[in-house]
Amino acid sequence: MEIKQLQYFLAVADQLNFSKAAEVLYVSQPLLSQQIAELERQLRVTLFNRSRRSAQLTPAGMALAQEARAILDRVNRVETFVQQTAAGIGLQWDLNIGYEE
Repeated sequence: MEIKQLQYFLAVADQLNFSKAAEVLYVSQPLLSQQIAELERQLRVTLFNRSRRSAQLTPAGMALAQEARAILDRVNRVETFVQQTAAGIGLQWDLNIGYEE
């Protein structure tokens, strides 16, 4: 499971429509569908009940939506923390190389 897949999944979950989600994400609808299908294969569950015009979350999809939001929120907090730390402190790295005879 990749972060990008979770982002794609949440876009469809929010829009309840693959075409609209693809527009929001600036990706093609076939690519989006492939990524969701791959996520479903990896998890061995159906995340959406699909019709020609819309998609509805299954119970497994609802559970993943809740967890995916928490995961992506955490990822965003980590990114922000690291960037702020680097900007505020000016992190420096020391590299020590040694050997024993």
